[in-house]
Amino acid sequence: MSRINKVSMLIFFIIISLSLISCQTRLERIQKYINNNDYSDAVNLINEIQNEGDKTQAINLLKDKTLEIKQEFLNGSVDGTRAIATIQNFKSVNDMDDFIDKNSEEITSLMNSQKAFLDGERAEKDSNYDLAYESYYDVIQADTANYQRAQAKLLQIENTVKNSTPISVEKAVILINSKTNKVVYPDQMQVLLKNNSKKTISKFTISILGFNKNGEPAQIQGKNSNEKDYEFLGSGSDINLNPNEVWGKDYGWSLDQSTSLKTIIACVINVEYSDGTLWTNPLYKPWLDQHKQKLLS
Repeated sequence: MSRINKVSMLIFFIIISLSLISCQTRLERIQKYINNNDYSDAVNLINEIQNEGDKTQAINLLKDKTLEIKQEFLNGSVDGTRAIATIQNFKSVNDMDDFIDKNSEEITSLMNSQKAFLDGERAEKDSNYDLAYESYYDVIQADTANYQRAQAKLLQIENTVKNSTPISVEKAVILINSKTNKVVYPDQMQVLLKNNSKKTISKFTISILGFNKNGEPAQIQGKNSNEKDYEFLGSGSDINLNPNEVWGKDYGWSLDQSTSLKTIIACVINVEYSDGTLWTNPLYKPWLDQHKQKLLS
């Protein structure tokens, strides 16, 4: 091999070696910035990288730091709001948006869950069992510190909540007004409601779910409506339902002829009393989660 070729190869290897050293040094600098919480400098240096492989390695350093910060929040050593604010700094790096948004949402969900558990404890202590039940139900499974305790609390107070419900669904049926001319005489959903409170009820909102002959969930479309969904929301106003009275014997929600239902179930969402006060059913959300788009049990 000629001397010129040897020199050329030596220069080539030197250039390659310097490039590798430069790359390694840059990653080390980024890691140092991250370790020192100098996130702005780390982000700026990452954005200067042109090589895709090098940039991927650098981004992975930020992702590792993001997960570390989230774990610190889970351990209780970092406030959730501060954790989110910190990792938001990393969104200045391309391709980090989705990853940061996902982890920010998870932290937010956990913060809301922790707050819900504390709200539940306070409400239970004040004997506000409706609010306690609603709060405990909002504790998510990912909140490992509170989830099992919240589930136990729900079981403890469930009967108390059910027994104090001011309005109950006495009956929910499909009325068949005609077998041959459903355009003129449409099927109707009839729900009978009983006022169990000591006050007059003036308004209500109710959720109705429908099922076909096989017990499968069916979409509901009301007459003269273009909307179709697995949940139908019905309402009544100026009903003046007095204590211990039943409403609904002369009423029903007419169905579009394309809707064929065998069975319906219903749950009251909220009521308004004649004095203007409101009641929201804490059992509605659990009921909906249990039955919507599920086989009839």
